[in-house]
Amino acid sequence: MIRRGVLAAAFLALAGSAQQPVRVLLVSGSGANERAAAAPLADALRQAGRFSVSATDDAGLITPEALARYDVVAIDCTGAALDTSVERAIERFVKQGKGLALVRAGDCSVTAGARRGLAGEAGNRFVRIVPDGKSEYRTADDVGPVMEPQAGATVLARVQSDGGGGQPLSWTARWGKGRVYQTRSGRNLAVRSESEFLQSFTNGVEWAATGAVSPPRPAARTAGARALVVTGGHTYEASFYTLFENQPGITATIDPHPMPYRRGDMRKEYDTLVLYDSMQEITDNERQNLTAFVESGKGLVILHHGLVDYSEFPWFWHEIMGARWLRVGGPGTPWKTTWKHGVEQLVYPVGEHPVTAGVGPMRIWDETYKGMWFAPDIKVLMRTDEPTSDGPLVWLSPYNKARVVLIQLGHDHTAHLHPGYRRLVANAIRWSAGRE
Repeated sequence: MIRRGVLAAAFLALAGSAQQPVRVLLVSGSGANERAAAAPLADALRQAGRFSVSATDDAGLITPEALARYDVVAIDCTGAALDTSVERAIERFVKQGKGLALVRAGDCSVTAGARRGLAGEAGNRFVRIVPDGKSEYRTADDVGPVMEPQAGATVLARVQSDGGGGQPLSWTARWGKGRVYQTRSGRNLAVRSESEFLQSFTNGVEWAATGAVSPPRPAARTAGARALVVTGGHTYEASFYTLFENQPGITATIDPHPMPYRRGDMRKEYDTLVLYDSMQEITDNERQNLTAFVESGKGLVILHHGLVDYSEFPWFWHEIMGARWLRVGGPGTPWKTTWKHGVEQLVYPVGEHPVTAGVGPMRIWDETYKGMWFAPDIKVLMRTDEPTSDGPLVWLSPYNKARVVLIQLGHDHTAHLHPGYRRLVANAIRWSAGRE
Protein backbone atom coordinates (compact mmCIF):
# COMPACT_ATOMS: atom_id res chain seq x y z
CA MET A 1 0.00 0.00 0.00
CA ILE A 2 1.36 3.44 -0.94
CA ARG A 3 1.28 6.08 1.75
CA ARG A 4 -0.08 9.48 0.70
CA GLY A 5 1.59 12.83 1.10
CA VAL A 6 5.05 11.56 2.02
CA LEU A 7 7.07 13.19 -0.73
CA ALA A 8 4.96 16.33 -0.50
CA ALA A 9 6.31 16.95 2.97
CA ALA A 10 9.88 16.56 1.75
CA PHE A 11 9.30 19.18 -0.93
CA LEU A 12 7.42 21.60 1.30
CA ALA A 13 10.44 21.70 3.54
CA LEU A 14 12.40 23.26 0.66
CA ALA A 15 10.52 26.52 0.20
CA GLY A 16 7.37 28.57 0.50
CA SER A 17 4.69 29.02 -2.16
CA ALA A 18 4.52 30.24 -5.75
CA GLN A 19 1.92 32.82 -6.81
CA GLN A 20 1.78 32.89 -10.63
CA PRO A 21 0.99 29.94 -12.94
CA VAL A 22 4.15 28.09 -13.83
CA ARG A 23 4.76 27.98 -17.59
CA VAL A 24 5.87 24.45 -18.49
CA LEU A 25 7.18 23.02 -21.75
CA LEU A 26 6.78 19.22 -21.55
CA VAL A 27 8.96 17.33 -24.03
CA SER A 28 8.35 13.68 -24.98
CA GLY A 29 9.61 11.33 -27.64
CA SER A 30 7.91 11.45 -31.03
CA GLY A 31 6.56 7.89 -31.20
CA ALA A 32 3.00 6.98 -30.25
CA ASN A 33 4.18 5.01 -27.20
CA GLU A 34 6.35 7.90 -26.00
CA ARG A 35 3.48 10.36 -26.37
CA ALA A 36 1.19 8.01 -24.47
CA ALA A 37 3.78 7.68 -21.70
CA ALA A 38 3.98 11.46 -21.31
CA ALA A 39 0.21 12.02 -21.23
CA PRO A 40 -0.17 11.26 -17.46
CA LEU A 41 2.56 13.79 -16.73
CA ALA A 42 0.78 16.52 -18.69
CA ASP A 43 -2.56 15.63 -17.08
CA ALA A 44 -1.07 15.74 -13.57
CA LEU A 45 0.37 19.21 -14.15
CA ARG A 46 -2.90 20.55 -15.54
CA GLN A 47 -4.99 19.03 -12.78
CA ALA A 48 -2.73 20.50 -10.11
CA GLY A 49 -4.19 23.89 -10.97
CA ARG A 50 -0.94 25.87 -10.82
CA PHE A 51 0.62 25.24 -14.23
CA SER A 52 0.20 26.42 -17.80
CA VAL A 53 1.34 23.47 -19.93
CA SER A 54 2.48 23.16 -23.53
CA ALA A 55 3.45 19.69 -24.75
CA THR A 56 5.61 18.85 -27.76
CA ASP A 57 7.11 15.73 -29.26
CA ASP A 58 9.29 17.74 -31.65
CA ALA A 59 12.64 18.51 -30.02
CA GLY A 60 13.51 20.69 -33.00
CA LEU A 61 11.18 23.36 -31.59
CA ILE A 62 13.42 23.80 -28.55
CA THR A 63 15.33 26.95 -29.45
CA PRO A 64 16.52 29.74 -27.13
CA GLU A 65 13.75 31.97 -28.50
CA ALA A 66 11.05 29.37 -27.82
CA LEU A 67 12.38 28.60 -24.34
CA ALA A 68 12.18 32.25 -23.35
CA ARG A 69 8.41 31.91 -22.92
CA TYR A 70 8.69 29.21 -20.24
CA ASP A 71 9.75 28.91 -16.63
CA VAL A 72 10.72 25.25 -16.75
CA VAL A 73 11.37 22.46 -19.25
CA ALA A 74 10.17 19.01 -18.17
CA ILE A 75 11.65 16.15 -20.19
CA ASP A 76 10.24 12.65 -20.21
CA CYS A 77 13.40 10.78 -21.14
CA THR A 78 11.40 7.89 -22.61
CA GLY A 79 12.67 8.20 -26.15
CA ALA A 80 13.28 11.95 -26.06
CA ALA A 81 16.34 12.27 -28.33
CA LEU A 82 17.98 15.68 -28.09
CA ASP A 83 20.79 16.88 -30.34
CA THR A 84 23.73 18.93 -29.14
CA SER A 85 22.24 22.31 -30.04
CA VAL A 86 19.08 21.54 -28.05
CA GLU A 87 21.10 20.38 -25.05
CA ARG A 88 23.10 23.60 -25.12
CA ALA A 89 19.95 25.71 -25.39
CA ILE A 90 18.51 23.96 -22.32
CA GLU A 91 21.78 24.34 -20.43
CA ARG A 92 21.83 28.10 -21.06
CA PHE A 93 18.13 28.32 -20.19
CA VAL A 94 18.70 26.75 -16.77
CA LYS A 95 22.02 28.39 -15.92
CA GLN A 96 20.42 31.78 -16.55
CA GLY A 97 17.86 31.10 -13.81
CA LYS A 98 15.13 28.82 -15.19
CA GLY A 99 14.20 25.23 -14.33
CA LEU A 100 14.68 21.68 -15.61
CA ALA A 101 12.81 18.55 -14.52
CA LEU A 102 13.82 15.07 -15.72
CA VAL A 103 11.80 11.86 -15.46
CA ARG A 104 13.86 8.67 -15.91
CA ALA A 105 16.93 10.85 -15.48
CA GLY A 106 19.37 8.01 -16.12
CA ASP A 107 18.10 7.67 -19.69
CA CYS A 108 18.40 11.35 -20.57
CA SER A 109 21.36 13.01 -22.28
CA VAL A 110 20.66 16.29 -20.46
CA THR A 111 21.55 15.29 -16.89
CA ALA A 112 22.91 18.14 -14.80
CA GLY A 113 24.85 17.70 -11.60
CA ALA A 114 24.74 13.90 -11.41
CA ARG A 115 27.12 11.10 -12.34
CA ARG A 116 25.99 7.81 -13.84
CA GLY A 117 27.24 4.75 -12.05
CA LEU A 118 26.50 1.05 -12.47
CA ALA A 119 23.59 -0.10 -14.59
CA GLY A 120 20.43 -0.73 -12.67
CA GLU A 121 18.65 -4.05 -12.54
CA ALA A 122 16.48 -4.35 -15.64
CA GLY A 123 12.77 -4.98 -15.42
CA ASN A 124 9.97 -3.88 -13.13
CA ARG A 125 10.35 -5.19 -9.59
CA PHE A 126 9.07 -4.27 -6.15
CA VAL A 127 11.23 -1.65 -4.50
CA ARG A 128 11.02 0.29 -1.28
CA ILE A 129 10.97 4.07 -1.61
CA VAL A 130 12.35 5.89 1.41
CA PRO A 131 11.68 9.66 1.36
CA ASP A 132 14.23 11.60 3.34
CA GLY A 133 13.32 11.32 7.02
CA LYS A 134 9.83 9.95 6.33
CA SER A 135 8.04 6.60 6.31
CA GLU A 136 8.75 4.37 3.35
CA TYR A 137 6.33 3.01 0.78
CA ARG A 138 6.54 0.27 -1.84
CA THR A 139 5.98 0.27 -5.59
CA ALA A 140 6.99 -1.72 -8.68
CA ASP A 141 9.38 0.06 -11.00
CA ASP A 142 12.56 -0.26 -13.03
CA VAL A 143 14.50 2.71 -11.70
CA GLY A 144 17.26 2.58 -14.31
CA PRO A 145 20.97 3.27 -13.91
CA VAL A 146 22.39 4.10 -10.49
CA MET A 147 23.25 7.80 -10.27
CA GLU A 148 25.14 9.88 -7.74
CA PRO A 149 23.94 13.48 -7.34
CA GLN A 150 26.42 16.31 -7.16
CA ALA A 151 27.77 17.55 -3.86
CA GLY A 152 25.24 19.85 -2.22
CA ALA A 153 22.20 18.26 -3.89
CA THR A 154 19.15 17.59 -1.73
CA VAL A 155 18.14 13.92 -1.91
CA LEU A 156 14.37 13.66 -1.60
CA ALA A 157 14.00 9.89 -1.73
CA ARG A 158 16.08 6.74 -1.94
CA VAL A 159 15.31 3.31 -3.33
CA GLN A 160 16.13 0.06 -1.58
CA SER A 161 15.69 -3.27 -3.32
CA ASP A 162 16.43 -6.66 -1.81
CA GLY A 163 19.86 -6.36 -0.23
CA GLY A 164 20.28 -2.85 -1.69
CA GLY A 165 21.85 0.08 0.05
CA GLY A 166 19.64 3.13 -0.30
CA GLN A 167 20.57 4.54 -3.70
CA PRO A 168 19.34 8.08 -4.52
CA LEU A 169 16.04 7.98 -6.42
CA SER A 170 15.11 11.66 -6.71
CA TRP A 171 16.86 14.89 -5.81
CA THR A 172 17.08 18.63 -6.42
CA ALA A 173 20.22 20.61 -7.27
CA ARG A 174 21.38 23.99 -8.49
CA TRP A 175 22.77 24.45 -12.00
CA GLY A 176 24.19 27.93 -12.47
CA LYS A 177 21.44 30.33 -11.39
CA GLY A 178 18.73 27.75 -12.09
CA ARG A 179 17.31 24.65 -10.47
CA VAL A 180 17.04 20.99 -11.48
CA TYR A 181 14.75 18.22 -10.27
CA GLN A 182 15.60 14.65 -11.31
CA THR A 183 14.04 11.28 -10.68
CA ARG A 184 15.15 7.86 -11.85
CA SER A 185 11.59 6.58 -11.50
CA GLY A 186 8.95 6.25 -14.21
CA ARG A 187 10.12 3.42 -16.46
CA ASN A 188 7.14 1.34 -15.39
CA LEU A 189 4.24 3.21 -16.98
CA ALA A 190 1.88 1.95 -14.28
CA VAL A 191 3.83 4.04 -11.75
CA ARG A 192 2.73 7.14 -13.65
CA SER A 193 -0.80 6.65 -12.34
CA GLU A 194 0.30 6.47 -8.69
CA SER A 195 -0.27 9.54 -6.55
CA GLU A 196 3.15 9.49 -4.86
CA PHE A 197 4.97 9.59 -8.19
CA LEU A 198 2.71 12.25 -9.69
CA GLN A 199 2.76 14.44 -6.59
CA SER A 200 6.54 14.25 -6.44
CA PHE A 201 6.75 15.09 -10.16
CA THR A 202 4.44 18.14 -10.02
CA ASN A 203 6.17 19.45 -6.89
CA GLY A 204 9.55 18.90 -8.54
CA VAL A 205 8.52 20.83 -11.66
CA GLU A 206 7.23 23.73 -9.59
CA TRP A 207 10.36 23.85 -7.42
CA ALA A 208 12.61 23.76 -10.49
CA ALA A 209 10.70 26.69 -11.96
CA THR A 210 10.32 28.87 -8.88
CA GLY A 211 12.33 27.52 -5.95
CA ALA A 212 9.02 27.12 -4.10
CA VAL A 213 6.23 24.56 -3.74
CA SER A 214 2.59 25.50 -3.22
CA PRO A 215 0.24 23.48 -1.04
CA PRO A 216 -2.04 21.27 -3.20
CA ARG A 217 -5.23 22.97 -4.32
CA PRO A 218 -8.12 22.00 -6.60
CA ALA A 219 -7.76 22.82 -10.29
CA ALA A 220 -9.29 26.16 -11.17
CA ARG A 221 -12.68 26.04 -12.83
CA THR A 222 -13.70 28.36 -15.59
CA ALA A 223 -16.93 29.21 -17.36
CA GLY A 224 -14.98 30.05 -20.49
CA ALA A 225 -14.29 27.94 -23.56
CA ARG A 226 -12.31 24.77 -22.85
CA ALA A 227 -10.32 24.04 -26.01
CA LEU A 228 -8.38 20.86 -26.83
CA VAL A 229 -5.73 21.71 -29.43
CA VAL A 230 -4.44 18.80 -31.57
CA THR A 231 -0.99 19.03 -33.18
CA GLY A 232 1.26 16.55 -35.00
CA GLY A 233 2.09 15.33 -38.48
CA HIS A 234 3.44 18.68 -39.71
CA THR A 235 6.22 20.97 -38.52
CA TYR A 236 5.26 24.37 -37.16
CA GLU A 237 6.85 27.29 -35.35
CA ALA A 238 6.64 27.61 -31.59
CA SER A 239 4.91 30.99 -32.07
CA PHE A 240 1.74 28.92 -32.57
CA TYR A 241 1.50 28.42 -28.81
CA THR A 242 1.16 32.17 -28.23
CA LEU A 243 -2.28 32.09 -29.87
CA PHE A 244 -3.64 30.62 -26.64
CA GLU A 245 -1.75 32.72 -24.11
CA ASN A 246 -3.61 35.44 -22.17
CA GLN A 247 -6.84 34.99 -24.15
CA PRO A 248 -9.77 35.95 -21.90
CA GLY A 249 -12.40 33.25 -21.65
CA ILE A 250 -10.24 30.51 -23.22
CA THR A 251 -8.46 27.64 -21.49
CA ALA A 252 -6.39 25.60 -23.96
CA THR A 253 -4.87 22.14 -23.63
CA ILE A 254 -2.35 21.23 -26.35
CA ASP A 255 -1.79 17.54 -27.14
CA PRO A 256 -0.29 15.75 -30.18
CA HIS A 257 -2.29 13.39 -32.41
CA PRO A 258 -3.58 10.76 -31.71
CA MET A 259 -3.64 11.14 -27.92
CA PRO A 260 -6.72 13.42 -27.77
CA TYR A 261 -8.85 10.74 -29.44
CA ARG A 262 -7.63 8.13 -26.95
CA ARG A 263 -8.55 10.11 -23.85
CA GLY A 264 -12.00 8.58 -23.71
CA ASP A 265 -15.08 10.78 -23.94
CA MET A 266 -13.75 14.23 -24.83
CA ARG A 267 -17.22 15.72 -24.41
CA LYS A 268 -16.86 15.67 -20.63
CA GLU A 269 -13.81 17.92 -20.51
CA TYR A 270 -13.85 20.16 -23.59
CA ASP A 271 -16.18 22.52 -25.41
CA THR A 272 -14.30 22.79 -28.69
CA LEU A 273 -11.63 20.90 -30.63
CA VAL A 274 -8.93 22.89 -32.48
CA LEU A 275 -7.12 20.92 -35.20
CA TYR A 276 -3.64 22.04 -36.22
CA ASP A 277 -2.42 18.58 -37.12
CA SER A 278 -1.90 17.16 -40.60
CA MET A 279 -2.68 13.48 -40.41
CA GLN A 280 -4.19 10.86 -42.70
CA GLU A 281 -4.11 7.87 -40.35
CA ILE A 282 -7.01 7.57 -37.94
CA THR A 283 -8.26 4.27 -36.52
CA ASP A 284 -11.90 3.22 -36.32
CA ASN A 285 -11.98 3.85 -32.55
CA GLU A 286 -10.44 7.30 -33.00
CA ARG A 287 -12.97 8.10 -35.73
CA GLN A 288 -15.78 7.14 -33.39
CA ASN A 289 -14.47 9.41 -30.64
CA LEU A 290 -14.08 12.34 -33.04
CA THR A 291 -17.52 11.71 -34.55
CA ALA A 292 -19.20 11.50 -31.14
CA PHE A 293 -17.64 14.82 -30.09
CA VAL A 294 -18.80 16.70 -33.19
CA GLU A 295 -22.24 15.09 -33.42
CA SER A 296 -22.95 16.03 -29.79
CA GLY A 297 -22.97 19.69 -30.83
CA LYS A 298 -19.53 20.60 -29.55
CA GLY A 299 -17.33 23.10 -31.38
CA LEU A 300 -14.64 22.47 -33.99
CA VAL A 301 -12.01 24.90 -35.33
CA ILE A 302 -9.68 23.72 -38.13
CA LEU A 303 -6.56 25.78 -38.81
CA HIS A 304 -4.30 25.90 -41.88
CA HIS A 305 -2.69 22.48 -42.54
CA GLY A 306 -5.50 20.88 -40.52
CA LEU A 307 -7.43 21.19 -43.79
CA VAL A 308 -5.39 18.24 -45.11
CA ASP A 309 -6.61 15.98 -42.27
CA TYR A 310 -8.22 12.58 -42.85
CA SER A 311 -8.75 12.91 -46.61
CA GLU A 312 -9.86 9.26 -46.76
CA PHE A 313 -12.58 9.84 -44.12
CA PRO A 314 -15.49 11.05 -46.34
CA TRP A 315 -17.80 12.06 -43.48
CA PHE A 316 -15.13 14.36 -42.11
CA TRP A 317 -14.14 16.26 -45.26
CA HIS A 318 -17.51 16.23 -47.04
CA GLU A 319 -19.93 16.81 -44.18
CA ILE A 320 -17.78 18.57 -41.57
CA MET A 321 -15.09 20.57 -43.37
CA GLY A 322 -17.05 21.30 -46.54
CA ALA A 323 -13.67 21.33 -48.31
CA ARG A 324 -10.99 18.91 -49.40
CA TRP A 325 -7.44 18.85 -50.64
CA LEU A 326 -7.39 16.97 -53.96
CA ARG A 327 -4.97 14.36 -55.26
CA VAL A 328 -3.91 13.71 -58.86
CA GLY A 329 -5.35 10.19 -58.65
CA GLY A 330 -6.46 7.90 -55.84
CA PRO A 331 -5.10 7.48 -52.30
CA GLY A 332 -1.32 7.69 -52.05
CA THR A 333 -0.82 9.74 -55.21
CA PRO A 334 0.64 13.30 -55.18
CA TRP A 335 -1.56 16.23 -54.24
CA LYS A 336 -3.28 18.12 -57.02
CA THR A 337 -4.00 21.06 -54.74
CA THR A 338 -1.01 23.42 -54.70
CA TRP A 339 0.43 25.80 -52.14
CA LYS A 340 2.73 28.83 -52.18
CA HIS A 341 4.54 30.19 -49.16
CA GLY A 342 5.02 33.80 -48.07
CA VAL A 343 2.41 35.43 -50.28
CA GLU A 344 1.30 38.97 -49.48
CA GLN A 345 -2.49 39.13 -49.56
CA LEU A 346 -5.33 41.40 -48.55
CA VAL A 347 -7.93 39.51 -46.52
CA TYR A 348 -11.35 41.05 -46.09
CA PRO A 349 -14.60 40.01 -44.36
CA VAL A 350 -17.72 38.96 -46.23
CA GLY A 351 -20.66 40.27 -44.24
CA GLU A 352 -20.78 40.32 -40.44
CA HIS A 353 -20.34 37.45 -38.00
CA PRO A 354 -19.07 37.00 -34.40
CA VAL A 355 -16.05 35.08 -35.75
CA THR A 356 -14.85 38.13 -37.72
CA ALA A 357 -15.93 40.78 -35.19
CA GLY A 358 -13.17 43.36 -34.76
CA VAL A 359 -10.90 41.70 -37.33
CA GLY A 360 -11.66 43.90 -40.35
CA PRO A 361 -9.62 43.87 -43.58
CA MET A 362 -5.99 42.91 -42.92
CA ARG A 363 -2.81 42.61 -44.97
CA ILE A 364 -0.89 39.46 -44.13
CA TRP A 365 1.98 37.34 -45.50
CA ASP A 366 1.00 33.70 -45.43
CA GLU A 367 0.82 30.44 -47.38
CA THR A 368 -1.91 30.17 -50.03
CA TYR A 369 -3.77 27.07 -51.26
CA LYS A 370 -5.09 26.64 -54.82
CA GLY A 371 -7.27 23.95 -56.37
CA MET A 372 -9.25 22.71 -53.35
CA TRP A 373 -12.79 21.35 -53.55
CA PHE A 374 -15.43 23.37 -51.69
CA ALA A 375 -18.98 22.35 -50.85
CA PRO A 376 -21.49 24.69 -52.49
CA ASP A 377 -23.25 25.47 -49.20
CA ILE A 378 -20.33 26.67 -47.05
CA LYS A 379 -20.71 30.19 -45.62
CA VAL A 380 -17.63 32.25 -46.48
CA LEU A 381 -16.70 34.78 -43.76
CA MET A 382 -13.39 36.09 -45.14
CA ARG A 383 -11.71 35.84 -48.53
CA THR A 384 -8.89 37.20 -50.69
CA ASP A 385 -8.52 38.09 -54.36
CA GLU A 386 -4.92 36.83 -54.46
CA PRO A 387 -4.65 34.69 -57.68
CA THR A 388 -2.59 31.91 -55.99
CA SER A 389 -5.53 31.32 -53.63
CA ASP A 390 -8.95 29.82 -54.23
CA GLY A 391 -10.46 32.86 -52.50
CA PRO A 392 -12.25 31.55 -49.38
CA LEU A 393 -10.01 31.82 -46.32
CA VAL A 394 -12.49 31.60 -43.44
CA TRP A 395 -15.78 29.76 -43.68
CA LEU A 396 -18.44 27.92 -41.71
CA SER A 397 -19.22 24.30 -42.36
CA PRO A 398 -22.63 23.39 -43.76
CA TYR A 399 -22.94 20.83 -40.92
CA ASN A 400 -25.84 22.03 -38.76
CA LYS A 401 -25.38 19.91 -35.63
CA ALA A 402 -22.24 21.70 -34.45
CA ARG A 403 -20.43 25.03 -34.78
CA VAL A 404 -17.54 24.37 -37.19
CA VAL A 405 -15.13 27.13 -38.28
CA LEU A 406 -12.36 26.64 -40.87
CA ILE A 407 -9.45 29.09 -41.18
CA GLN A 408 -7.03 28.50 -44.05
CA LEU A 409 -4.51 31.05 -42.70
CA GLY A 410 -1.86 30.25 -40.09
CA HIS A 411 1.40 28.88 -41.54
CA ASP A 412 4.04 30.57 -39.37
CA HIS A 413 4.88 33.47 -37.05
CA THR A 414 3.86 36.12 -39.56
CA ALA A 415 0.29 34.92 -39.04
CA HIS A 416 0.58 33.69 -35.43
CA LEU A 417 1.76 37.11 -34.24
CA HIS A 418 -0.57 39.17 -36.45
CA PRO A 419 -3.14 40.96 -34.22
CA GLY A 420 -5.95 40.35 -36.70
CA TYR A 421 -5.23 36.64 -36.99
CA ARG A 422 -4.93 36.25 -33.22
CA ARG A 423 -8.32 37.87 -32.73
CA LEU A 424 -9.80 35.74 -35.51
CA VAL A 425 -8.67 32.48 -33.88
CA ALA A 426 -9.84 33.56 -30.42
CA ASN A 427 -13.23 34.62 -31.82
CA ALA A 428 -13.57 31.28 -33.61
CA ILE A 429 -12.83 29.29 -30.44
CA ARG A 430 -15.30 31.27 -28.34
CA TRP A 431 -18.04 31.15 -31.00
CA SER A 432 -17.60 27.44 -31.68
CA ALA A 433 -17.86 26.79 -27.94
CA GLY A 434 -20.98 28.92 -27.65
CA ARG A 435 -19.14 31.65 -25.68
CA GLU A 436 -19.22 34.51 -28.20
